[in-house]
Amino acid sequence: MRTDPYAELLTLMRSESDTGGVRLMLGTVKRAEPLLVDVGGTDQEAGRFYLCGRLARGSSETAALTGGTGGFTTGGGERGVSMDPGSFSLTGAALSRTEPVLKAGDTVLLLTENRQTFFLIDKVVHL
Repeated sequence: MRTDPYAELLTLMRSESDTGGVRLMLGTVKRAEPLLVDVGGTDQEAGRFYLCGRLARGSSETAALTGGTGGFTTGGGERGVSMDPGSFSLTGAALSRTEPVLKAGDTVLLLTENRQTFFLIDKVVHL
């Protein structure tokens, strides 16, 4: 029987953190550009971070849209859209970020080995 890979990763990270290895930490964004994050009460500047690419200004992702209903705003007015499932398909479109995803006050998940260099995994929310 295969074990849960997430449980294995968590076990490995816990054992490594006990010996000074890899740690997961939470941080709070103080400024989006240039990036400034409070990590454990200490401000860390942009040069210490590797940022998940999809969080960066100018990043793009492909998108697909199939059927459904919704709305959008364009030209100062709100527009509605209604499509029967299977009647409309848009593929190969690109969504581009024109501003940073991160905002001041956001909580972020960080991975670090030495508390000098941080890998910013993603923005997280508490439920």
